[in-house]
Amino acid sequence: MAGGRLTLELGVGVLVIEPVKPAPAGCLAAFGSDAPFDVIAYSAIAARKPRDSSGYEGRAHSLWFCDAHDKGIYRWYELAFMVQPLVRERYTLDPFALPPTDGAAAAAFAPVIHVRQIAWQPIPFDQGGEEQFIERWLGWFAAAAEGSLSHPRMMPENSGGRFRPPRRRQERM
Repeated sequence: MAGGRLTLELGVGVLVIEPVKPAPAGCLAAFGSDAPFDVIAYSAIAARKPRDSSGYEGRAHSLWFCDAHDKGIYRWYELAFMVQPLVRERYTLDPFALPPTDGAAAAAFAPVIHVRQIAWQPIPFDQGGEEQFIERWLGWFAAAAEGSLSHPRMMPENSGGRFRPPRRRQERM
């Protein structure tokens, strides 16, 4: 565990969990809109394997403590990002994690078309959702350990999640 990061290795696979960091207030505000929801803290998780012939190395998801679904109800949510399909830019991890402090994360939630988009809508993984989260990530880690973890067939993926849409900032008189 280096710098608070937890790294587990099995076969050729690696599961990495980043340390939790605080998020500044309003960090998801973008393009004249208020932040769609409030993020208090964040982390990330990734399942990696050696790069294949297409350069694919695995997947990473953001883990945010926020009120994504209901205002003022804070829980841990899992979400992930992707590059807009018409853009040639690619990542070795796909989908990938972004911190809420990254302007691209804010832009992905904004009511505009942006290069970064949501690949995995926010879903809670605490208070009863832990089992599905653990099974999903153990499955991806096992596939990475075997070297068989593959790029998702279609993105965005259907996580079953959602988030509150951002509101335009009110002009003050």
